[in-house]
Amino acid sequence: MSTDLYFDPDKVADRKPYEQIDHGWASVSPFDIPDYLTLGIDPKDGLIHCIDFHYQGGETAGQFQRLIDPGDPQIRVFQGQRSGKILRMEFSAPIRFEQIPDIGGRINGAAPSIEAPSTRLNHMLVGRLLQDWDKVFTKLDEPPNLGGG
Repeated sequence: MSTDLYFDPDKVADRKPYEQIDHGWASVSPFDIPDYLTLGIDPKDGLIHCIDFHYQGGETAGQFQRLIDPGDPQIRVFQGQRSGKILRMEFSAPIRFEQIPDIGGRINGAAPSIEAPSTRLNHMLVGRLLQDWDKVFTKLDEPPNLGGG
């Protein structure tokens, strides 16, 4: 079972990360801003086992790219082969809906150690969006019914 949640573009714009560079400021590319995400949900217990991010132009996730900190659960990130943007996250143990902000905090906390600026900025944005999950989606009056758990 899966649930799609669409980001509100205005609320995403408020969370875009910026970094100072030699000749001004850099921010995340419009093509590195997700349009929506899909929660992979186990229908038996309502727990989330993965999150897929969907962007303009589409892109296929490459091989497993990085493990985000050794926390619990472990977060396996699959990035675009060319872009480095987050396309999929898998968890070593399923998570509850209310754990999504914590996952976002961990992604955001790991971002500064990423060398490539576009990948770092995408990770920062995704982390911020997950941290504020209850404020960034369109037409999200209440958390979706995820079944059990």
